[in-house]
Amino acid sequence: MRLIKQSTLLDQGDRFIVARDQVFKDPVFRTDSIDYVGRIESLSKAIGDGSEKVFSIMQPPAGPGGESLIIDGGYMLGGFAVSANAENLDAALHLIDYLYSDEGMEVTSWGREGVSYTTENGKRKLIGKDHMSIRGTHGILSFGSYGRFDTSAALTLVEDQYFEDYELSTQHLYPAIFNPSFNSEEQNILSVTLNEINTIVDSNLARFILGDRPLSEWDTYVKEIQNTGLQQVLDIYETAWDRQ
Repeated sequence: MRLIKQSTLLDQGDRFIVARDQVFKDPVFRTDSIDYVGRIESLSKAIGDGSEKVFSIMQPPAGPGGESLIIDGGYMLGGFAVSANAENLDAALHLIDYLYSDEGMEVTSWGREGVSYTTENGKRKLIGKDHMSIRGTHGILSFGSYGRFDTSAALTLVEDQYFEDYELSTQHLYPAIFNPSFNSEEQNILSVTLNEINTIVDSNLARFILGDRPLSEWDTYVKEIQNTGLQQVLDIYETAWDRQ
């Protein structure tokens, strides 16, 4: 990210860290820049008369082990939270469990025939202008509306000239890894230690990207995280996964 910032692919101020939508669009329209593949259509259509394909997919930067991977947006990895004092706690938990089931994925991805999708010659297609607009009209793909999502549903709204880009992006999906279940003691430790670690990570990553902290201090930064209790957190996760 620091190299991307230095190459001017990101806004040269610090606005991109807390930016709203238009702040991201401005540098993309103004010069060479990057954005995520889900906006390739809307950004291209906002330039000129909207008929020309302006952007193409870029292979994700190689990460650990040299693999080029991106997060699979078909999973709500952040999970859901329900208050222990909820009036209909069992029903709420049942709903969340349903969202991750095959049947739940079918319903939340496609909705209802004749309302949110049509079927022609045995092929289904969502009803809408694009995969962004259906969030408002049908709630499909809106945040928190699904646990697992059938990405082939959204692809039915992609114009032919952009389809290959989306297809290529699916070849780089990172395998979904769900968090294990923790007992109350583990939860108490994580709520304190993991939050402290995340605070250090969030604040320092911004400093490294902006150049406020030199990359020569990276090893020192890693030690700061380790001294905050990283190994204890890793041990808790490993123990919890072994219980699965």
